[in-house]
Amino acid sequence: MNRILLMLAFLAAVAPSAAFANSAEVMLFPTRVIMDNNRHFAQVILKNSGDAAGDYTIGLTDLKMQENGAVVAYNAGETPQYSALAFLHAAPSSMTLRPGEINYIHVIFHTPETPLEPGEYRAHLQVHLVHANAEAAPAPDAMKGIRVRTNLVMSIPVIVRVGATNAIMGVAEPRLTHDAKGTPAVEFYLTREGNMSAMGDVAITCATGGGKPRQIKVAPGIAVYRPLTRRFVSVPFDENPAGVNLSACRLGIVYRAQKEQGGKVLAAGEVP
Repeated sequence: MNRILLMLAFLAAVAPSAAFANSAEVMLFPTRVIMDNNRHFAQVILKNSGDAAGDYTIGLTDLKMQENGAVVAYNAGETPQYSALAFLHAAPSSMTLRPGEINYIHVIFHTPETPLEPGEYRAHLQVHLVHANAEAAPAPDAMKGIRVRTNLVMSIPVIVRVGATNAIMGVAEPRLTHDAKGTPAVEFYLTREGNMSAMGDVAITCATGGGKPRQIKVAPGIAVYRPLTRRFVSVPFDENPAGVNLSACRLGIVYRAQKEQGGKVLAAGEVP
């Protein structure tokens, strides 16, 4: 109960202002769900953070991660790999929320009759805002018109881990680049081996002389989903960190599990 209250307080604190007057919005918490043989049930909080009522449809689907990190639908005729759709259920399938209202989506993992190979399987919980109350608004010619709003779709991964799972991560092809305006960025590939995905935060460090590396930039929440074997990552510097001469740095890359997962270093490298 205390955890639910904390989640509700968090959602209230970070709720963004609506992009349009009188429009419904979508907010989901947590941003991913992990299930296993010991956890067959999870709750996801859905909040309408806008200022108009919204109708939502809820379902599960298969999505894949591309090498650039984008999560997209499978192409027609393409067979999803390591799909968890067959043994996941989400309810309810639809709901209506008033402005600021919160409700719960229940996700259930049904153990399949045929044992699964050890490893990680995945589906995505998808929430579609199918209707946001339209408002009559004066048109330039003083006649009434209807403001049309784009439907919103939000999805989060639902990960099921079966048996022994592991991921071996690495950093490949690190380099310092500059765009046409001279803005620097550290670019590299996160490589992945094993039967599970990885989620972590990327830190860029700088060391000069014989000094210890110090963190100068963080890119949080970088995932590499199975079966992807590598993901391209670019960490730009909008401006040089104060007191840092990038050309004099030994630039390091550290990929670390997120704090709630223990904060362990998963991979590290250095820009040549």
